[in-house]
Amino acid sequence: MAFTVAGLDQELKLDNPRYERVLRSDLHSLVELLGRAHPPFTAQAVAAEMKKISSVKWAKYARTRRYLEREIPGLTALLRAIPTDFATVLMSSQTGDTILRHVFKWTSDTGNLNDLARVYTRESVSWPQWPDALTACIGRPHGDAYLRPGQHTGLAAANPASSGTGTDDHALLGPFNQSILNYNGAPASAPMDQVYQYSYDQVNWLPIPNSSYTIVRKVSNVAGGRVQLEITKTNTSKPGDTFTVRKIF
Repeated sequence: MAFTVAGLDQELKLDNPRYERVLRSDLHSLVELLGRAHPPFTAQAVAAEMKKISSVKWAKYARTRRYLEREIPGLTALLRAIPTDFATVLMSSQTGDTILRHVFKWTSDTGNLNDLARVYTRESVSWPQWPDALTACIGRPHGDAYLRPGQHTGLAAANPASSGTGTDDHALLGPFNQSILNYNGAPASAPMDQVYQYSYDQVNWLPIPNSSYTIVRKVSNVAGGRVQLEITKTNTSKPGDTFTVRKIF
């Protein structure tokens, strides 16, 4: 079998024998799209329209939904909820300016966070080779990974995604040990790239749109032979979404 307008009409009438006899249905735009000859519909366009329709309405039109998923290849996968509208709630300093706290949120592209109950989230962080002067101050054993270019993942973002919010703390000292507080070299910085991701199976991970950040740690000397540590976090697609924490030791 394959999708036909006649087949769609049959399922609609089984779900609701009085479909659009009086009032315009919530499925009107979807049905109009499916009945269009030129240009023909795509599975992506159908999924986008279907996500605009409430779960309550789909409970009424369950036969119709099953028909569409059965007869339009790839539609079921496209109907899975996706975290979207990622945004910072706040970035602030904590614990005497030694932590940069990032609180963020997202929604579901279906309009219902509960649809993300089986979606998982995490952070993925990568970094290039840091300056030798900084790797000399890397803390062990937890900081060993930063001695060379690398990547790691964590669960800083809430898991599962149906919470719609997460908190990510970045310590100013971070991977460094106490020897960084005796640093006397030229100003140096250590960049990192971070993105929050989502997955349906915890194997294949995709980036949440607008959730990519750069994290830059800076070390410098200031008057009196003291050391200043600084960390700046900036959204790569929203440069105004940025915050810096610095402290002189």
